[in-house]
Parts: sequence; C-alpha cells; structure tokens
Amino acid sequence: MKKHVTDVAIIGSGPGGTVSAITCLEAGLKVSILEEGMHYPNDSPPNHNIEEIRTYCRQGGLSFMFGNPKISYAEGRCLGGGSEVNGGLYHRPPEKMLKKWKNLEKYL
Repeated sequence: MKKHVTDVAIIGSGPGGTVSAITCLEAGLKVSILEEGMHYPNDSPPNHNIEEIRTYCRQGGLSFMFGNPKISYAEGRCLGGGSEVNGGLYHRPPEKMLKKWKNLEKYL
C-alpha cells in the first residue's frame, strides 16, 4: 500500500482553507484538506430547502453568537464549507438594480 505524505493538513474547505491550500501548493508543499460531514453528490438533496440546511450545516443551521449585536450564521459541513452554504443565500442582483446603483455613483 502506497503511503500518502502530507506536509500540511488544512482543517476546513471553505474560503480560508482553500486559499491556505493554494498558498501551500504554490510553495511546493503537499496538502491534505479535511472537512467535516459526509460526501454529498451534487444531485442530493435538492438545493434551497430545509433538508439541505439540516444536511450541510453544522447544528442544523442554528448557529448564533451572543453579544450586541446578536449574529446568526451558518457553518458548512460539506466540501466547500461556509462558501457552499452561503453561496445559496446570495444571488447576482438583477440588471435593473445594477443600473440603478451605477446611477447613484455620481452622488458619492
């Protein structure tokens, strides 16, 4: 059995882990990325529903921080980490909205 040699183990495959992995790879290091959760094929479960949140998010998507202000957030436990979870929450603004914002630039 062939041994796998790793110079750097990165915990989490979200944006921070991915940038760290690329930086290490560019420096010639061998990298392993570890992520919590199971492997989920792209077609399972359907996107943007409660089952996705229960499956892909730590604590079923019910994470929050105490303090002022109180902040709710989702932590991914799948390949892509938080970027996978939060990627479904944000969408490109409609073209009409982009044009409206562009017209506001003259007031800034």
